[in-house]
Amino acid sequence: MTVAADHEQIELEVRDDGAGFDPGARDAALLDGHVGLASSEQRLRSVRGELVVSSAPGAGTVVRAVLPPIG
Repeated sequence: MTVAADHEQIELEVRDDGAGFDPGARDAALLDGHVGLASSEQRLRSVRGELVVSSAPGAGTVVRAVLPPIG
């Protein structure tokens, strides 16, 4: 996990080397009741932030949250 901030943005990145997943399957996962990423994305959007998810089966996952500066 890394956290970085400057006068333009705050960035939090979580990276793992786990099983990964097909990013194209996120909508189907939501329909099946898996709301974690969708909930996080909605919360970030509500404060003008962005959630970026990079993953592939067998390749781990990187989740990056980018927010505007506070204050």
